[in-house]
Amino acid sequence: MQRLLSRFAGELEHYIIISLRSNIMYDNLKPSYEEIHNACKDIALRIEGLDLGLKCVAGVARGGLLPATILSHLLKLPLLLIDYSSKEGQGDDKNHNNVLPEIKPEDSAVLIVDDICDSGKTLSEIITYFTNQRVSAYTAVLYFKQHDKQPVHPTFVWKNIPHDSGWVIFPYERNEYLTPDLDGPRRHLQSLVRS
Repeated sequence: MQRLLSRFAGELEHYIIISLRSNIMYDNLKPSYEEIHNACKDIALRIEGLDLGLKCVAGVARGGLLPATILSHLLKLPLLLIDYSSKEGQGDDKNHNNVLPEIKPEDSAVLIVDDICDSGKTLSEIITYFTNQRVSAYTAVLYFKQHDKQPVHPTFVWKNIPHDSGWVIFPYERNEYLTPDLDGPRRHLQSLVRS
């Protein structure tokens, strides 16, 4: 189990994860919007040279929507939404209806995009769904947390990171990780913005 220690330094920017299992401290990764865009450009360049027969890009809600949108523009392909999560009872599943789009067999290949592949369970279940529809499924993620029991290895990965590394905190979800003890400083910052 990991415990998030947050400390207020300037703009609430520095978070540290302590792994209680190994007593190793990891800095969290905090990619910027620019880094996400550059990561998508890198992935798109790798895809463009291949003949995959892609007909669309499908973004896994919620984290995969931004990189999927960028990739759909770069690759000039339509964008689909995948509203799905394999995280049962862990909070995030309440934000998903677990509805997967139907793709016609003539749409022979889809690029499934998510921001991170951690356990690999969500991507594995989505790949199985499309494979059962006789659709070739390729995957692209910005970050891949590698471990021995990974059920899937994404087709395109921007950065591989150790499975026991700190969290990847994306710019569109940073407020989710502020702990209650930071509510006072957060309210103070919000009041400064309003004035």
